[in-house]
Amino acid sequence: MKSLPSSASAPAPVSRKRRGFTLIELLVVMTVMGLLLAMSGAAFQGSLQTQTLGAAARQLAADLDYAALLARKENRPVEILFFKFVPADDPSAADAIRAYQFGVLDGFTDAGAPKYRFLIEPKRMPSGVAFSTETAYTSLMSQTAKTPQAGQLGGVTETYTYYSYQIRPNGTTTLDVKLKHPITLMFDKDMAGNALPADFRTVLVNPVNARTKVY
Repeated sequence: MKSLPSSASAPAPVSRKRRGFTLIELLVVMTVMGLLLAMSGAAFQGSLQTQTLGAAARQLAADLDYAALLARKENRPVEILFFKFVPADDPSAADAIRAYQFGVLDGFTDAGAPKYRFLIEPKRMPSGVAFSTETAYTSLMSQTAKTPQAGQLGGVTETYTYYSYQIRPNGTTTLDVKLKHPITLMFDKDMAGNALPADFRTVLVNPVNARTKVY
């Protein structure tokens, strides 16, 4: 058998040059990564805000339903008070409802002011969250704000006015049965203007049976 030449016994080595990334390519990659991180961060922040509003609305609805149960249990009217004030930690924020409290109506003072046996401490909205100040979105704003007398109410350190309605032992309320009664939560940054922002939550109170529904 005739042997092959030694030069044909193996393929000739292929010359390969190692090529690294250029500065421009690295800058492009870093820019794209930065944009992706910024987009994901904004999406996460938006999701967190949505969860904050949703949790606050569900808690409010649960507390209002609990107040209705207490009115039946105590067989006395339960008054729900909504406190309107500028938060001490953000003086530039809107003067809006930011806390609520409820208690059994135990009578009246000699001056005619209601006397309450409070059943919960005032509950504040999460930082930066308040009720819409528009009557169309928070029907409580159609009331005339009440100014507390000295020692009448407590628990909110800021100077405040308040709005309220009662739940009677039979489940009915003092709200006008001919109207809808929304309570709309939104962020302070979205408070300007009279239109609803993209992110909000509404608790609808039924004036006939005091039940709530979250939208």
